[in-house]
Amino acid sequence: MKVTVVGCGNAFSNESYNQSFLLEEDGRNLLMDVGYQVPRALKDLGISHKDIDDIYISHLHADHTGGLEYFAFMRYDWMNKPRKYSDRKEPKSLAPKLIGNVQLLEDLWCKTLRGGLGSMEGFVANLSTFFVPVPIEPNES
Repeated sequence: MKVTVVGCGNAFSNESYNQSFLLEEDGRNLLMDVGYQVPRALKDLGISHKDIDDIYISHLHADHTGGLEYFAFMRYDWMNKPRKYSDRKEPKSLAPKLIGNVQLLEDLWCKTLRGGLGSMEGFVANLSTFFVPVPIEPNES
């Protein structure tokens, strides 16, 4: 497994980006937390948003979730405009997996992402419009 420190700063860091790590193993890339500075940090490291297969969110602070809207819009299939990830035409890999506690994923949509992502042309979107949600029950791995 290869671990890349994408950012090591806190919510107010101007030089070190928001804390985030990229784990690479068996051809898959897992991004741990996506703060609002992380898309820029990835670009500066030469890593495309298209290279991210999975995203894990630890908690709802903006320095851990603020870059998710960028991923949602950049990875969305604008040609076909699917309402949920399972409606996507090939390649299905356009939608990254979004992993987190079951309650956290619900709160992430309702309290953080819905304002910017909920209204699409012709339909009301939800978390599965942009991501493949992978909810983890408490005390389960």
